[in-house]
Amino acid sequence: MMGRTWFGALCLMLSPTLAFPEPETWRSHINAGMVEYQRAGHAKKRRAFHQAKLHYGQAETWLTAALREAETFPQPDHRVSVTLNYLSWVYLGQRQYAAAEAVLRRALAIDEELAGAIGYQGSMATTLDNLKGVYFEQGRYGDAEVVAERSLELHERAFGTEHLALAKPLEHLVKIHFAQGQYMRAELFIKRQLAIQERALGPKHSRVGTTLENYAAILRRLNRVREAAEMEARARAIPARRPGTLK
Repeated sequence: MMGRTWFGALCLMLSPTLAFPEPETWRSHINAGMVEYQRAGHAKKRRAFHQAKLHYGQAETWLTAALREAETFPQPDHRVSVTLNYLSWVYLGQRQYAAAEAVLRRALAIDEELAGAIGYQGSMATTLDNLKGVYFEQGRYGDAEVVAERSLELHERAFGTEHLALAKPLEHLVKIHFAQGQYMRAELFIKRQLAIQERALGPKHSRVGTTLENYAAILRRLNRVREAAEMEARARAIPARRPGTLK
């Protein structure tokens, strides 16, 4: 069941057009690999680092097998990109940034080829978001910004400029600019993120509360203390919110 949960989440996130049976070997390898990836994450939380390393190794073995299987399909095939994205998670979990970037660059090339050939862009946004994460964790904020802006543009072309789907790529840009101390630029993006969320979800939604807390953190860095306090008061009125992520 755990493996199917992982596989189902990926299909929804990376390949929304999948409506046909997947080859069982590829599917089973993906499932097994992501079970091991999840076990590695649990082991890291327990600080059982040797055990985590073993699980990451098993995850890589299963996903490499899945990749070999996907490469037998008529190319280009989005399942190769799907598998490479999963492999990037395994490498990123171990801070193997060069390996993570390499597989994501390959996945992006496949996504671009598919987009050019048949207009399919189902996995490109996710590949870009994962690549942004690899750059961000290394402090390569300029590279992360370029990739995040491309992801935002892709979402805008797919959904328009006011759709809730834009909230996440906008949040990524907020974090990138905040990390560089570019608080006025961060405010431009979070203001848009907040407006989209409030229209789509309502002003009392938990995600709105988290965004309000992040907005308050930006305002405090800009020494706009009174506005920050107002944002924090609005956030406190939403009990289901999660804490803000900007510190």
